[in-house]
Amino acid sequence: MIEHTAKFYKARKNDPKWAAEYKKFRQKRVDTFASRLLVFLLVLDVILIIISVFK
Repeated sequence: MIEHTAKFYKARKNDPKWAAEYKKFRQKRVDTFASRLLVFLLVLDVILIIISVFK
């Protein structure tokens, strides 16, 4: 299956043929953002713990 770009899906988001694909695409982007945010917060937490230990 071909991976389409965000521009492709945005142009077709109201097209019934592509509605399910668009929904999956959006969910995948949300999941990716959430996982990256979680990793960033964990790294930030570790850095703050290290700083507080050496302070």
